Amino acid sequence: MFQVAVCDDDPTMHKILQHFFMCMSVSESLEFNLQFFLSGEELIKSYSSQERYPFHIILLDIEMRGLSGIETAKLIRLFPDREVQIIFLTNYPEYMLESFEVQAFQYLLKPLTYKLFVEKINKLCHYMRSSVSRFLSVKNKTEHLVLRHSEIIAISKGENSYIQNELCIVTDSSNYFISRTLKAVYEQLNYPFVFIHRSIIVNLVHIRKFSTSSVIMSNQQEFPVGRSHAKPLREAYARFIISRFQEG
Repeated sequence: MFQVAVCDDDPTMHKILQHFFMCMSVSESLEFNLQFFLSGEELIKSYSSQERYPFHIILLDIEMRGLSGIETAKLIRLFPDREVQIIFLTNYPEYMLESFEVQAFQYLLKPLTYKLFVEKINKLCHYMRSSVSRFLSVKNKTEHLVLRHSEIIAISKGENSYIQNELCIVTDSSNYFISRTLKAVYEQLNYPFVFIHRSIIVNLVHIRKFSTSSVIMSNQQEFPVGRSHAKPLREAYARFIISRFQEG
């Protein structure tokens, strides 16, 4: 499921986009969870009130009262949410040059047509599903999940021995169960994910404390460290801290 924010000071656009997304969900077998905002200020307030970045996609009107779409996007990038995909809505194509500054994925000219909308959103969803550097795209029994790497805390083999290859993906908001091998999922990930046990992968970003026998993650969950993984974990975490220090 894709988490989508629509930010436009025209309530009519909210209704149009809600209808477009509903139709697209049926025709393209995609799932969207929509939230609507009437101003850039409302959207920024929503960001500030949540512990994690809430959206995969933002459709953002450029010409709004108060904060413009460009100003709002700049603030979002300063959080810094560099992974959310921004599509600008505008009546004026000359704004396209300004949109490059905030790494916008695309822009849509008003009045919107459903055909162009589907084309652009399909392209974006495909990009996000195929991106190996920012998102993990997997299916469980009920939906197609698109998870930010940054929100994944750990991935472990399920405790239910009756379900072969069941994995539990622990995020900062929920746990998701999928049927895949740990090796296959690990191949979709990249640094800073590391094995700490033959049945557990963790995200170094979320480690808060560790010893030779266990790690405590940002959600206070504790995972065991395999004997053969203790030294590689210590070395990987040291490299991670050094790289963070250099970035700062």
